[in-house]
Amino acid sequence: MPAAKALRRLPLREAIAALSAGDGATVLSPAVKGISISFVQKNAEPGPREFLRTIAPRIAYANPTLPFAIHRVADPRSKALDPKAPDAGAAPWTDGTPGPSLVVSFHERPEQTVPLRHLSAEQIWKQVLAVAGEEGGQAIEAPKEEKVEA
Repeated sequence: MPAAKALRRLPLREAIAALSAGDGATVLSPAVKGISISFVQKNAEPGPREFLRTIAPRIAYANPTLPFAIHRVADPRSKALDPKAPDAGAAPWTDGTPGPSLVVSFHERPEQTVPLRHLSAEQIWKQVLAVAGEEGGQAIEAPKEEKVEA
């Protein structure tokens, strides 16, 4: 995906091409029931944020029926003065800052949790493939461009 432009600002053809290539553009095993990622909303590590920005849209495009849940944990350290802010009224953490994690649920076996602390987006994707039992995954093909003759 182009780093300079957000996916939603790309022309449709470029957006589909960006979603169809690269890390995450893989059809996961039918045994995977869902993916859920949890991380602190503010002051979070860059790996999970980059994963959500670049790789998660490709996973969702390649696996349209796979539920993908994102849980942003409110940060009580935030100095939000606005009572409508997402972090306003967050309960203090008792065991320190919660670490980011990704949970892969399966139909036939127990779910597996992947801790994401100090991992880059590419490392997170490799962990998802390892947990999901995918060797290299099945890459999706980009739609072929049709030439329109005038």
